[in-house]
Amino acid sequence: QRLRDSYLEMADSNKTFVAPVGAAFRNSRINDSTINLYQADYSHPSAEGSYLAACVFYASMYQKSPIANPFMSTLGTATAYTLQTIAKQTVLDSLTNWRIGKYNLPKSCSAIDTTHQPNGVNEFTKNEISIYPNPANDYVVLSTKYSVNTIEVTNVLGQVCIISPLQVGKGNVSINIEHLPSGIYFLKTIDDKGFQQIVKFVKE
Repeated sequence: QRLRDSYLEMADSNKTFVAPVGAAFRNSRINDSTINLYQADYSHPSAEGSYLAACVFYASMYQKSPIANPFMSTLGTATAYTLQTIAKQTVLDSLTNWRIGKYNLPKSCSAIDTTHQPNGVNEFTKNEISIYPNPANDYVVLSTKYSVNTIEVTNVLGQVCIISPLQVGKGNVSINIEHLPSGIYFLKTIDDKGFQQIVKFVKE
């Protein structure tokens, strides 16, 4: 209970939600004590415990039921379904308990689209663009050596938080990020030929 209270306190302090893995473990033991959630050291999760945790994270992040997800890892169908159900009930039946939805992303962060996430190390090593300050609070300045047609800022879920279709000449452009929650973001530039570059920054 003390651990749960501490997680909720930290969630409120950081304006975010809790993925209630501990509560799901407790519910699993109550529902079916024959499912072993731990390795022999009684600390690290077993395959079943890891699977349950993954289902909880899925339900918490996307607010969708993990039931009927075809991925079952090394588990049998019955065990996977049981753990999916426990995760669904723990998370989706008590969204307010876990602060899910209380601290929503800004309305401009929408449309989960993993194509907006960086897909290669080289995209971070290009020297045609840079960003400062980093970490930042109210704004970041993009410094570019070539003309940019579009600037996009996405969060770690691939949700587009800022999109600015504009013609930017060589030099610096300031981008207001004051409305964004604290976290890690990716700024992507696209030129008139479709060439993309991505830099990572932290909003404090």
